[in-house]
Amino acid sequence: MRKLVLLAIFAVGVIFASNAQFKIGANLNVGIPTGDMSDAVGIGVGGTVTGLYEFTNTFAAGVQTGYISFAEKDDSGVTFSIIPITAVGKYYFSESSFKPYISADLGLYSMKASQSVSMSGYNVSVSVTKNNFGVAPALGFEYLLSEKLSLDANAKYTNIFTEDSPTSYLGINVGFVYKF
Repeated sequence: MRKLVLLAIFAVGVIFASNAQFKIGANLNVGIPTGDMSDAVGIGVGGTVTGLYEFTNTFAAGVQTGYISFAEKDDSGVTFSIIPITAVGKYYFSESSFKPYISADLGLYSMKASQSVSMSGYNVSVSVTKNNFGVAPALGFEYLLSEKLSLDANAKYTNIFTEDSPTSYLGINVGFVYKF
């Protein structure tokens, strides 16, 4: 998994060094579990880094990676984290300083679930890591703060295709985008 993250970071770096129509963004994330996931874990926090190439003034595509960690719920001892490694596409509805957009992420989500239990003075921890395909449509906007810097805010619904039922959460994301 570490190799995939390093490869994604390297690919973003190579792409950005080769052309001036690139954007790099960093967002802070709050994840609200939905469906069966909401029964097991609490609110999640994390961040993402996105590299985008602007094909036109209204369409950009690139890669994204990040990390989000979900808290235990009701002292269950269960924690959950996700590392997304995805391709992303964005369509902007405007070319003004306020640019509403829709986007979609498609790719691999590495999920790790851990549980700690204390029994008779012993602490036992178990963890499982799985990789699954997922999608994440989003609705958001970029607001131009200067010629090269924008505020980015979006709501993203992540749906990871797991065995019994999908693992899903609603993400509220806020950050900045820098245009090269």
